[in-house]
Amino acid sequence: MTKGKNHELRVNITDWSDSETWAEWKEFSVAGEDKYYRLKVSRYTSSSQAGDALKWHNGMRFSTPDRDNDALLGGHCAKKNSGGWWYRGHRGCYQAHPTGRYQHSPGNPPPPTANSRNFDMGPVLVWQNWRGESYYPKSLFLMFRPAIN
Repeated sequence: MTKGKNHELRVNITDWSDSETWAEWKEFSVAGEDKYYRLKVSRYTSSSQAGDALKWHNGMRFSTPDRDNDALLGGHCAKKNSGGWWYRGHRGCYQAHPTGRYQHSPGNPPPPTANSRNFDMGPVLVWQNWRGESYYPKSLFLMFRPAIN
């Protein structure tokens, strides 16, 4: 979907008081199947308020529970975190985890399991650069479109 044109990415995040924040990148692309759907994000917009949690994932291949493409030696981030994402695997699987399991309050994540990994947070919805690794957003949306400029 991003082939042939420049795209930009925006992430909108809502907290439990319904306050909103965002992060934006002026360059966003996902490579084809032959390159394992490698993520490219760059030109982070300095006026963004949520922090650049995706720089940790930039350049990573997409991993799913049945296709381990992360850098975690002896482990499998997609299996451990219950879903697909551009996991890194070295020093933790993610800093952003929009495919994580939804919580019902900011400090009430699902209990970690023996299979969870990433600072013992487990497979939860996270955007670490916003309010830290122990704050779980109410909503987190990724949206992309052809670049305007």
